[in-house]
Amino acid sequence: MTELRDPFKHDHGGHDHEHDHDHDHDEGGELQQIDPALQSLSDALRLCFTVLRWFMVIVIVVYACSNIFNVAANEQAVRLRFGKMAGAEGQRIIPPGGPHLALPFPIEEVIRIPGIRQQVDLDKEFWFEVSASDAARGPEGSAPPGPLNPEKIGSLLTGDANIVHARITFNYLIIDAEKYLQNVGDLETARKLASVAVEEAVVHVAASATADELIRGQFDRQIAARHANGTLERLESGLKVEPETLTLKESRMPNSVREAFLAVANAESEAGQQFELAQRYYRDTLGATAGAAYEVVWKLVEQYQDASARNDKAAVAKLDVEMNRLFSELITSPETNALTVSGKVAEVIQDAQAYRNSLAAKVESEAQLFTSLHDQYRNSPGLRRIIMDRLWQSAREQILTGDIETFYLPKGRAYIDIGRDPEIRKKREAKKIKDEQDARAAASSNLAPAPPSGGPGGP
Repeated sequence: MTELRDPFKHDHGGHDHEHDHDHDHDEGGELQQIDPALQSLSDALRLCFTVLRWFMVIVIVVYACSNIFNVAANEQAVRLRFGKMAGAEGQRIIPPGGPHLALPFPIEEVIRIPGIRQQVDLDKEFWFEVSASDAARGPEGSAPPGPLNPEKIGSLLTGDANIVHARITFNYLIIDAEKYLQNVGDLETARKLASVAVEEAVVHVAASATADELIRGQFDRQIAARHANGTLERLESGLKVEPETLTLKESRMPNSVREAFLAVANAESEAGQQFELAQRYYRDTLGATAGAAYEVVWKLVEQYQDASARNDKAAVAKLDVEMNRLFSELITSPETNALTVSGKVAEVIQDAQAYRNSLAAKVESEAQLFTSLHDQYRNSPGLRRIIMDRLWQSAREQILTGDIETFYLPKGRAYIDIGRDPEIRKKREAKKIKDEQDARAAASSNLAPAPPSGGPGGP
């Protein structure tokens, strides 16, 4: 009889056991086949998450350090935090140096402010419009003739109601970075603001000057810079114009009056040259007259003339003594003085001194001779006739020497000596006149240098 088995009943023996064993074996094999794939996927995910985590850390670090910066030596910087300057009052400006750290953008933004001078040239504001063809013709043809068109031709109105064209150059600096950022913001605006302030200052200075002064470059830069800086301070721009750089590069008059102005300028230049020549001739004449000490001598001469005109005898006597002392010290003893009297004055004084010395020696010699003859005449009666004849002969020689016509009557007798021939007389007179002319010409050439061209003029 066949035994029926419950297919769901667990049986460890026979077929059922083998069936159960086979089932368990198949399930374990499937698990062993699935585990390595899961493990690989898990390892791959774990590695990806690790790499991603480090990548995010690196990105965060790089982002956090992305606003590290240095400030150059010729600039300043500020940090803007959400559009407003960061830092305490008075500590917002970052000086040159580094490194400095700012929070990453867009939290903080670093604004650099140049500290170098910014140059501005005002070449069109007060100048005329020049075409290429006009500029090729030079200064005479560059300015348009005729009436001025204010829309195309810039100019300055001077204090004497004239018009002048001018070109200006200047430099400005940013001296207050906070005010600059708050009220200006960028270099282009700063340039326009500084230009407008200087233009106003130049108009102000030109209105108090004459056209001749501006044409000659006489421009008061200090007043102009002070006026422009006053405007920039009132606007709290943080800008400053440097006075020493504010310069009038070029100035000229309109073409309609150019020829007249040049004529006046040439006349003034020629007058100045003639005046300088006259001054030089004046100094050379006085120098040739009295030498290095001509100023002292001239002063004494003026004082002497003034005292004589006032008939002040005491002053005249005092000045006589002073002039005698001066001439004695500065001519006879020049080694003791820095300035010496030379030239014609020294020649005249030295000639006078030489004549005085020779005359004194002659008079002294004659006095000695007279004393000797007088003693002989008084003590030797026998020699009196000889002495008288000798004296008479000497006097006769002195009287008849030279070109002199003489009549004399000795005691008891009459003689008339006429020693002239008319031809000889004419020749002697001509020679005398020529000698006098030569002497005057030599004296004039020694007294002063040749006058400059154009006439000596006056001092």
